[in-house]
Amino acid sequence: MKGDILWCKDFRFPDGTIVPKFFVVLNEPKPDIPRLIAMTTSQQHEKLDREGCHSAKGYYVFNRGVDFFDTEKTWVLFDTVREYRTTEFEKFEKLYNPERKAALKEQNLQAIINCFRNWKDALPYYRNLLKE
Repeated sequence: MKGDILWCKDFRFPDGTIVPKFFVVLNEPKPDIPRLIAMTTSQQHEKLDREGCHSAKGYYVFNRGVDFFDTEKTWVLFDTVREYRTTEFEKFEKLYNPERKAALKEQNLQAIINCFRNWKDALPYYRNLLKE
């Protein structure tokens, strides 16, 4: 459901690396509307760490303790947003067995969505799906 924080214990990256990974569901899926899901990370690397929207950089940052996130910082990464139609999400569920850990407060989810919609590389199709 919209705003869910999903946890996959053994998420496999294309390079074969397997790690536990959190995801955020950005919209409410419907039969004709796919789920948009963003990956999160707690690894800063070259990213800014000030909480809030960094649409020019392509992410949103939460501090520890916001809506379940328990790492010092959590980045919601816009370049990881993927769409999952019902059958694709069923495959995702079979492969990763995601657990719903919590849900974002509406204001925090809306902040992510607004930030994503201002990201220069956001696909127009995704922007339109997030208008609802």
